[in-house]
Amino acid sequence: MTFRFRLEKLLQVKENEANDCQVKYNEAVKKFETVGYELYHWLKQKETTKQKVDQNVVAGTTIAALQEAELMSKRLEKQILIWQHEADVSRQHMVKMKQAWQAANTELKKLEKMKGKNKEREREEQNRLEQMQLDETAVLQFIRAE
Repeated sequence: MTFRFRLEKLLQVKENEANDCQVKYNEAVKKFETVGYELYHWLKQKETTKQKVDQNVVAGTTIAALQEAELMSKRLEKQILIWQHEADVSRQHMVKMKQAWQAANTELKKLEKMKGKNKEREREEQNRLEQMQLDETAVLQFIRAE
């Protein structure tokens, strides 16, 4: 007699949910990394621009060049704010997906543990029935022997 878990379909559904959540989490991580790299790019560009302006100030430059550098700095600052917001949103989404994945895994583990307990109970019942059969056979042989 083979063991058959009554909630096998539910277990498979939970496995699929956990796998889907993991895929969504991995996608959220990739999105966060992409946004993070973009933010890094803008921050690096701002730093490079600031260094160039500082070098030009030391070397001597025109007021028009300084005004242009200031305008460029403000544009970069706007882009940085946009990408910081994107990074925050991506991080929140990533955390949300991680929590969903962890919750799905917890549910899956509960069902797997339940399946293990049911399987063990089934095995114990099978052993008990076999022992009863052996006892009956032994009693019948004893009675016939007398």
